[in-house]
Amino acid sequence: MFTGIIRQLGTVKKLEKIENKVLLVISSNLGKELQKGDSIAINGVCQTVIAVSQDSFTVELMPETIKLTSLGHLEKGRIVNLERSLRLGESLDGHLVFGHVDGLGELSKIDEDQNAKILTIKFPASLKKYFAHKGSVSLDGISLTVIHPTADQFQVSIVTHTWENTNLKELQVGAKLNLEVDMLARYTLKMLNAE
Repeated sequence: MFTGIIRQLGTVKKLEKIENKVLLVISSNLGKELQKGDSIAINGVCQTVIAVSQDSFTVELMPETIKLTSLGHLEKGRIVNLERSLRLGESLDGHLVFGHVDGLGELSKIDEDQNAKILTIKFPASLKKYFAHKGSVSLDGISLTVIHPTADQFQVSIVTHTWENTNLKELQVGAKLNLEVDMLARYTLKMLNAE
């Protein structure tokens, strides 16, 4: 479980296939704080740490992760958002995030509105029912508020601190972003549609 508040960034050191395994190595000062078996969100995708060193950690990507998220397409040097799993007693500043990606969004536009950046994100049609104006979304692991959703896109407003302290500042139009819908919306709709 995560909050979507990004306090650490990492850099892709390497993404390699060894036999039938795909390993992702991230350079980060979190390496000295993590232990084998810990959960960590990388761009909003919950992963299990399988190896650590002083300045990096390694995770093993499952085929499902490669198919549904952007992690399998990361290149060396790419900046990624990192979040350690939430511990009981810590503050919940964002919203509850599982780290289970529902689909990929595409950054279609970046506008400026005074001190804010307004990002327009296209999303798969299958996710339309989950987006509500002022609802929550996790975008590459960042807890954000949905504004102006339509049938195929929504916007988020990014404050200066979030822009400067996440991977968003590195992205270009056309970038693929991991989307996780709000868990309350997901389970509420499931219960309403239960027979």
